[in-house]
Amino acid sequence: MNRNHIYPIVLGMLILTGCDAVHILFSRDCEAKVETAESVNRFVKKKRIDGYPIVCLDPIYVSSFYLLPDYPFFNSEGEYLALRDDTQGCIADNYYYLILKYLLEHGDTSYIADSVTRSYYTLHDPDELVRLSENPKSSDRPDRSKWILHMETLEAHLNNYIPYFRTLEGEKIDLSRLYTDYLLISTFSMSGRSSLTCVLVRETIRDVKKLNKEFGNRIQIVLINTDEMDWMKNE
Repeated sequence: MNRNHIYPIVLGMLILTGCDAVHILFSRDCEAKVETAESVNRFVKKKRIDGYPIVCLDPIYVSSFYLLPDYPFFNSEGEYLALRDDTQGCIADNYYYLILKYLLEHGDTSYIADSVTRSYYTLHDPDELVRLSENPKSSDRPDRSKWILHMETLEAHLNNYIPYFRTLEGEKIDLSRLYTDYLLISTFSMSGRSSLTCVLVRETIRDVKKLNKEFGNRIQIVLINTDEMDWMKNE
């Protein structure tokens, strides 16, 4: 498959699985383009979400990673902590703060999940999604009869994902070396509604800073940039 078609298809798989995905796909705030490490670093500084490790994903694996819930969170053993498996759609602003505070106070044993089952949709005709991504008007969204529902169960341990993380320059990186207690992964994009995604990241940073001040720097944030990077074109 042509790499240029990977990202529209991935975004289509995310429709109906979360608020952010729909906002990004159907937004007109900023057109997608190939980014560089320098442009990403300038962007996070401008948007005041800098100061944290930034990585991206091997494009071959990006769709599987995003079948996880919106808030990937792992403990020091790399075990996935299911913070919102029973929650659908948009949630309260302070949901994650409250549940992370409870986790830090009482331990994470009850949150550990070996696997996660997620549903997602694809189109019967993939070319229709490409056409939609090129002209993303709400009136052009395909009706549900054109979607195929998929259910997939994934092993959720961090070790399954580490081989596919990359630095902004395309080098492999072991995220387990970046933290001691808990790892929280937050995504952002320079395309789509970048202002919205950055607001969400800033809210996450705000909550984690407050928790780390209270509980002693136990949570490490890592940001994942979901734009297409220049090195991906040569992969």
